[in-house]
Amino acid sequence: KKNRGRCGELPARRGSEKAMLWSEGKAFPLLYMHELGIVFHVIKRLENLAQEQQLSSIKSVTLELGEVSGVVPEYLDDCWKWAVKKSTVMQEAALKVETIEAMTLCNACKKTYRTVEHGKTCPFCKSEDTVLSVGNEMSIKEIEAC
Repeated sequence: KKNRGRCGELPARRGSEKAMLWSEGKAFPLLYMHELGIVFHVIKRLENLAQEQQLSSIKSVTLELGEVSGVVPEYLDDCWKWAVKKSTVMQEAALKVETIEAMTLCNACKKTYRTVEHGKTCPFCKSEDTVLSVGNEMSIKEIEAC
């Protein structure tokens, strides 16, 4: 027997079953919670924009997604496909994701390097006095609408 709650409620599960978030009869693994919240936020912003600009429909949305943002593009896409169906102005809106490569700046030698490839340690001088300079962000880059 499945315990289906209202959106945002977590049903009780036993054994090795995955914890799920239920919304309008659709189950989302808890892994999707971060992405689902992002999708709801983006859709709300775009619905407000559509109303302000008197747009009848949004055809596509391009998001810039940092390589180390913690957002999983596949989960984001799954949530998007489900959530846009609930929006009058965005029912057919396609989601496009552009990845921003993560880059780190070394404070010791002032060089930048690829974060994912080298981590926190600078490959040039071996210092750990580094800071992520780009690659953790997420933004709406482009909207195709009429």
